[in-house]
Amino acid sequence: MGKEFSTVNAQPTLGIQTTNVYWPVRVNQPNKPLFMFRLDFWDVGYTSSTRYDYIDSDSMDSVDMIIFVISAADRESFNELAALIEEKRKQSSTNRPFVSLIFITKFDQYAVLTDSDAKEFQARYNIPVYLFSNVYSNMRLATSYLNLIAEKLYKRDLELAGQVLS
Repeated sequence: MGKEFSTVNAQPTLGIQTTNVYWPVRVNQPNKPLFMFRLDFWDVGYTSSTRYDYIDSDSMDSVDMIIFVISAADRESFNELAALIEEKRKQSSTNRPFVSLIFITKFDQYAVLTDSDAKEFQARYNIPVYLFSNVYSNMRLATSYLNLIAEKLYKRDLELAGQVLS
């Protein structure tokens, strides 16, 4: 079932890369039906986001989640993160807020960020922060993050509908 994927030689995204994933989840409710999520990932590199800024502004009304990915070796990106999140929130629809997650990569090598930096950011802005090491990842780890994404989206949709997770 699939193969391991590596982040060892990961490079910044040039252009825009899209990936569709169909993901079945029970959403932490064993007696509930299985939901099939269609997750559309848009990986937009910095250069493309500035060159094709109309894509960013046009898509913000319908975006469900933004995963902010930064490197632990880049304090400048970390320092700019709060302003970037606020900018995206201002661009989004007020009656349909998006879910935010932060993934910090390369946490095991050349990290200028500390675990306490990540915890402090998470506490201050109430946004979950996940730390990744620069090693091969297995499908089990990928599965747990896809489940996490689906569960966060499901919870957000229930909140928008005025329902409570039971």
